Amino acid sequence: MQTHSLFPTVVGEDFFGNNDYTKQLVLDTYFEKCNEDGYSNENTGHVDIHLDPRYESLYFQITNSINKYLANMAIMPGMYDVNFVKSWFNVTREADTPKHDHPEAHYSFVYYVNHPDDAAKSLVLHNDFPTANEPHGAFFSNNVFEWNHSNAYSWNLMPKEGTLYVFPAKLQHSTSGETESTATGNSPNRTKEDLLKKRISIAGDVVLTHKEVSTKPTGLQPVSNWKTFR
Repeated sequence: MQTHSLFPTVVGEDFFGNNDYTKQLVLDTYFEKCNEDGYSNENTGHVDIHLDPRYESLYFQITNSINKYLANMAIMPGMYDVNFVKSWFNVTREADTPKHDHPEAHYSFVYYVNHPDDAAKSLVLHNDFPTANEPHGAFFSNNVFEWNHSNAYSWNLMPKEGTLYVFPAKLQHSTSGETESTATGNSPNRTKEDLLKKRISIAGDVVLTHKEVSTKPTGLQPVSNWKTFR
């Protein structure tokens, strides 16, 4: 039987060949962007890596990848600016990243800078919306003999160093290793050697705005058209 896979969730994957340069940059600058225990993530308030001019070339690459991602969905090129609203380091080994999303943004990304084999974990993307192919709830979980793109509630992607993923910010995501982690924290980071033992990624959220003031009834107008009253 021929089937047609309609309305898929699109996850973009790109690879940056200059990851060694980025890794060294992270090692050289990380301790400027962390708390006293060497932690740096979305919750420590260090969410402005994209404002550091030393990372400018990386964010140009990410912008280019996001534009290619949009082109894959036949979005008219040159219509939108990609605005980085926050970005941060994730440095972890012992603990999984819990399931979460970023619904206030349009798209999210994660770029894998360091991913040791003995600390590897996959990126898990979750389908928490009703699955159109199911006749009733839990039909797949109780009956399928093999998970695939037509029936999966989640999907694992195993990254390698230099890999960038782009996906809708409202899509729930997490990390998972071969065994379920019970750790709730991570050991402190004091040295570059501590960092190299861990998974290091740069994650962030973007919002799309029209490049020019638009007559379209949807979409955000250019940032130049915004005004804050204090």
